[in-house]
Parts: sequence; structure tokens; C-alpha cells
Amino acid sequence: MTARALLALLLAVALVAPTGMVAGTPSPTSAADTTGSTDVTGAAPGIAQATPPDNVTNGSVRHRDPAAVGEDGSVEDLRRWLVGQLAGRLDGGAIQLSEGDYDAARRLLGDQYSKRLDQLVDVVGDTETTRTLNRTRENQEETTEAVREYRETAEEYREARENGNNTRARALGRELELISERVTRNANETRAGYGRLGNQTGADFTEASVAIANVSANVSETQAEIRDELFRETNLTASADGETVSFTDPLVVEGELRTENGTAIGDEPIRLRVGNRTYATQTDDEGRFTVTYRPVTLPVDATNVTVEFRPANRSAYLRSATTLPVRVEQVTPTVSVNRTPSAVAYNETLTVTGRVSADEVGAPAPVAVVVGDRRVARGRADGNGTYRIRVSLPASVDAGERPVRAVVPLEGRALARAEASATVTVEETATALSLDARQVADRTVQVSGRLTTASGEALGDRTVRIEHDGSELTTVRTDASGQFRTRVDVPEATPDNGTFAVNATFAGSGTNLDRAQGGATVELVDLTDGDPENSYGDGVGGQVAGLLLRNPVALASLLAGLLVLAGAGAYAVLTGSDADDDITDSVDEGVEAGGESAPEPTSATSMAALLDRARGQISEGSTDAGVVTLYAATRRLLEAGLPDEYGRTHWEFYRSARERLDGGESGVLRELTEAYERAAFSPDSTPTERAQALIERVGEFRDGDDPSAD
Repeated sequence: MTARALLALLLAVALVAPTGMVAGTPSPTSAADTTGSTDVTGAAPGIAQATPPDNVTNGSVRHRDPAAVGEDGSVEDLRRWLVGQLAGRLDGGAIQLSEGDYDAARRLLGDQYSKRLDQLVDVVGDTETTRTLNRTRENQEETTEAVREYRETAEEYREARENGNNTRARALGRELELISERVTRNANETRAGYGRLGNQTGADFTEASVAIANVSANVSETQAEIRDELFRETNLTASADGETVSFTDPLVVEGELRTENGTAIGDEPIRLRVGNRTYATQTDDEGRFTVTYRPVTLPVDATNVTVEFRPANRSAYLRSATTLPVRVEQVTPTVSVNRTPSAVAYNETLTVTGRVSADEVGAPAPVAVVVGDRRVARGRADGNGTYRIRVSLPASVDAGERPVRAVVPLEGRALARAEASATVTVEETATALSLDARQVADRTVQVSGRLTTASGEALGDRTVRIEHDGSELTTVRTDASGQFRTRVDVPEATPDNGTFAVNATFAGSGTNLDRAQGGATVELVDLTDGDPENSYGDGVGGQVAGLLLRNPVALASLLAGLLVLAGAGAYAVLTGSDADDDITDSVDEGVEAGGESAPEPTSATSMAALLDRARGQISEGSTDAGVVTLYAATRRLLEAGLPDEYGRTHWEFYRSARERLDGGESGVLRELTEAYERAAFSPDSTPTERAQALIERVGEFRDGDDPSAD
């Protein structure tokens, strides 16, 4: 095939519209077709005429005919066309956002954008330009979502004002403060991306940049009006008794809190956040306050620490902050540890308790629990330094006498790493493996079964080896219910009409689960000409189809049942039910952070254990799975004691939960909900940086109202 023929073929494939549709050159308004699948064949103003610089094609070229490189213009024409498509979608999305059509703005940056970007990577490789196109799309999506949320929340704010509900109006006003900051930040990052893309591709993003700037300015102006309606600016001043600070040599911080015009905010309870620790205190009649700051996780190389006034949701004041210079000296704490019971088996509860202190002063430090060589839980000591962490023993801890370590896992912080150890006996748990086999094709056998403990508890995500005469045929992983199913080819040595014996083995190596085996035999028959029992397909579906088509009464009964289910499905659609919300039922217990103000064990346990699980998933590259795990853990924590929250969609839950949270916490939950929606429903993977930032934000949110949290 010649280079020009190759180019013609690629362009023809790229330009083919979906069935029943015609590719055209829509205006920005029509570019976002309601199906989300129509392409944008027209570039943004100035894009089609631009001559991109040569450096755009740098990088390895993949998946194309080498002959195409040698013919002038062929690959370059395709590259320019794809860049124009992507730039046009960015431009159109910005215009749609400026016109308030959030759905259209999102669709323009959805599946078709991903498709064109993948095609561009296939042509030019993974270059700085393709990465900028992806980052700019993500920033523009974030801007769109933040603006949409701001407008919706602003409507709720106006309703609260009209109804005279000033308490709710202030809470919403604080939330709007945080959202407006997100709008500004994301809009600035989006426009910066336009600038980089202009330099890299020669495309003109002036119209898009102006549209985003106008939207951001409008939000800022609206928020300034709300701020003037509701809140009073504050001014925080602070000083310390020196600069050197350590956990055993705390910093005494004194300060004053006044309004912008100098009036003292006197005789009022206030919340101050110094570093990462929150303190509840009271101002005197002249607005003065004093707090004693003992750093725990402040980096040892920190040169300053922030002191911030954090008003309550009902307060009429805005937050304010200042910084103090510091020199941090590291202190090594003392850790004690106890464990109960003395012997534990798979999925049984192990409780680890103890205290973290320095010079007899309790330290609210993070504590990780390690059994054997496996970190199984993470919690935090309370304000007195005591911790109580409960964990269900995972299978990954080997049976035998194992150390139980409580570790303060800090490096380069005001508190140094420290640990203490005890021992526990990990007992082996008996398992059971069932196996069934049946012939589904001439020389193909379907093998299925279930792996459980001897007491019947499902063992998911375990490897089962399928064998014949001692030789491995394949391996298969069990699902969450412990079940597995796979197909194997019958070895040539087995006669067509002979007996085929198959065995399954769960080795249990590297775990505290005992070995288990199961076996089954199949009398093979010749299915070359077809078998009535299998002519309707393989597996359970094929068996059911064959039964129904041979049994009209059963078929009629099934159809009647389907009509009932269809009605139920329609009801679910009309009422907004969402099966994905059931994810909150699958959370295992993990960690409980001790202290009188600590949450219930099940909530804290889930949160800490699943934070660890989410970190692991993200570090292994499964960012979407990590975000879903993080959302499930956070939702379980917030739903504790509130059964009426069960069954809500993620956005219904968010709108309900934010009324119980302060502005910062509500903003964290909002970001997490958006990320969950993308991870669960979008074909685009969550960026690793965003997933890691969410882990930190949620961890901060979890400890945000704990006066001992650092």
C-alpha cells in the first residue's frame, strides 16, 4: 500500500460518522451532539490555517506503515488534522461552558476526545504535546464541574436567604468560598494549558481562553457579593516565645483576632489550626488567645508554620491566617504495645493497644500495625497518646508464632520513627474446595467450583491450579464469592470417548489457609455433529436456554417474571436508584483510632484499612479501583449511625452529607464524589497524581476535626 493510500484509508476511517449520521462541520453550539458520539470535524478559529512547529512530531512513531514516513505530507497531514480535532473540542467545550451548557461542555471532552487523542499518540508517540492535550482536557473538565457545582450551590444559597435561613445560608456561603477557589485555580491551569498548546501546535486558543477567563471572573464577582452579604473579614496576628520547637519543647503561640476594621472578636470560642493540628480555645474580651503547639508530623526542615483561624459554619466571620518562623528539632517517642487475643486465625479480630509518648506527654501520632512482615492496619493515637486498633487478620500472614509490631511510621518529621513489639500465634484455617466438570465442546471441558473455609466462608481472589494427571492445565482466580470457572482442552492422549479426570488444588502457600483439593471426572462423547444438550450455548445460560426452548410452560413463566422485573426497573429509573451505591456494603472492618472522641470501631476500622488498600491499589497503577475503594471507605465513615443514608446515589448522598460538614470537609467530599463518578463510569482512568492527592485530602479530612490530629 502506498503512503498516500494509507493516509486516505486512515482519514476515511477517522471521518466515518456513526450509523445514521453524517459527519459535518458543526458550529460550537452544535458540536456537542446529544449522543456524545458525533465528531467535531471543524477546527477552532485559526486552527486549520496554523502551521505547527516541527518539534510536535518528536518521539517514537508507533502503529503505522514506515513507508508513510517517507512521503512528504502524509503523516504530517494526519497529525495536523488530529490536533485540529482536539483543539476544536477544547475550544467548543469552553464556549459551551460560557453559555451554561455543562453537559455539552463535558461531552465535547469525553469519549471522542479520548479516541482522537489515542489516535494522535499512535501517530506521533507519547510526546509533550499529547501530554499537554490530556492535562488541559482534565483541567477544563475540572473547571466545568466546579462552575456547575458553584451555580447549583448558589441557587441553594439564594433559596436559603429568601427563606430567612441564615444558618444554612452561611454554611452554603462557606462552601461557595471553597468552590470559587477551585474555579479560579482550575481556570488558571486550563488557560495556562492553552498557552502551552499554542506554543506547541501553533493553534489559536484566544476565544477559548477569553471564555474561561470570563466564566472565572463571573464566579469571583458573584462570590464577592455573597461575601459582602454574609461575612466579615478578619485579621489574625500571632507571635511565639521563640523559633525553636519540638514535641517536648512546645511553641507557645499568642495572638489577637479582630475584624477588618480593628474591632476585637472578644469572648468567643474559636478554632485555630497550627500546622496540621486543630485547637479549640477562647478569646478574651480584647480578642487575645494563647495555644501551646507540639509538632508531630511537621517536617524537620520546615522554616515556618501557619496559624489559621477557622470559623464554624454558623459564624459570620471569614477565615484568616499568618505564619511564624520555626526551627524544628526531632524527638524520638516511646511506644508501648499489647495485643489480644494471644492466638488468632484468618478473619478473626486482633486488637492492638498501647501508647505513644515523649517525656511522659502523650503524642497523637499515626500508628501502623504489622503482623509478621505484613502491614495490616493503620490508625492514630488520641490526644493522650493512646491507641486501640482492631483488624480482621488477613490470609496473607503466615501461620505460626508471629511478631505484632506497633510502628510510628514517620520519616523526616518532628517525631521520629519508633516501634514496639509483641507476639501472637497465627493459627492455620482449614479450607474446602468443590469441583464440577462438564463437556461443552468436542474436546473442551468446563471446570467450575468454589473455595471456602471449612466453615463455609468464601475465599475470594485466591489462585486455584487446575491439573490432569499431575500436569497443570491452567490456573484461575476465585471471585468474591469464592467461585471460579474456566475451560480446559482435553489432552491429545485422552481418547475421544474416554474418561477425563481433572483435579483442582489450592496450595495455600504464603498464607494462613490450609491446602485444599477437589476432583471431578467427565465421560467424553463425540460432539463433532453437535449435541442437543449443548446446542443452545455453553455454561449456565446455554443450559437454561435449552430448557426453556424445550419447555413452553417454563418459558411463559420466565416471560411473566421479566415483565414484573421490567416494571421494577422502570421504578428504579424513575426513583433514581443506583446499584453502584451497594459498594458501601462490601467494606471490611479494619482500624479503630482510640480516644473518647473517636468514631465507632466499624467506621474507623473501615476508613483506615481501606485507606491502606486504596494506597496500595493506586501505587500499583489501579487508580480507578483505588478511588472507588477510597469513596467506599469515606462513605461508610460518614454513614455511621445514619441508616437513612443507605441507598442514595453518590450525588444524593453528597448533598445530604455536606449539611453536616464544615466547608473544608464538604469540599473534600465533593472532590471525592467527582473522582468516584469518573472512576466508576468514565472510560478515562483517574490520573495518578489526582488519586494520590485525594488519599491525602481524605486522610486530612478524617482527622480535620480531631483536636489531637497532626
